[in-house]
Amino acid sequence: MFVRERRVTGPRFGIATLGTMAVLTVLSSPLLLGGCRSTRDGGAAAADVAAVEQAVARLLQADSDADLATVLDCYTRDALLLAPDGSTFDGSDAIRAHYVEVFAQLAMKLRATPAETVVAGKWAWQRGEVSGTLVMKDGTTQAAHDRYLMVLVLEEGRWRVARLMWQPLEKR
Repeated sequence: MFVRERRVTGPRFGIATLGTMAVLTVLSSPLLLGGCRSTRDGGAAAADVAAVEQAVARLLQADSDADLATVLDCYTRDALLLAPDGSTFDGSDAIRAHYVEVFAQLAMKLRATPAETVVAGKWAWQRGEVSGTLVMKDGTTQAAHDRYLMVLVLEEGRWRVARLMWQPLEKR
């Protein structure tokens, strides 16, 4: 198993449920079943971690660009999103409807700060924080600062999000 960990510090801001739903992440037990790779020399495992981080960055860029086609391409067909308000978006159709609603109500400018990325065979997970700005259709802005947990799977040579859960960070 290859792990890259970063410590995240700084001020924390909560956001409203709609904004929170716009940001990303979920935990899956298949990680425990996949063959774990361990590389200390920065070989293939380091490349896998970098590829996972690029997949997460691609999703956040698509969110920021309101690019529905790319967003959907970042998820598996049976992906599951678990939102902090208890909403569940299960599969491509539900995820599409969720993003259509979100993109109609706000624009996002988001970036991820991964705290940990683990690759285990064809499965990976990443936890971290997402921060940025949400711009509502009425022009008001809101700071976004959430933590996330994302499970990805390697499909057809590309990492895609299979599970995602997120929650706002508490105001301090």
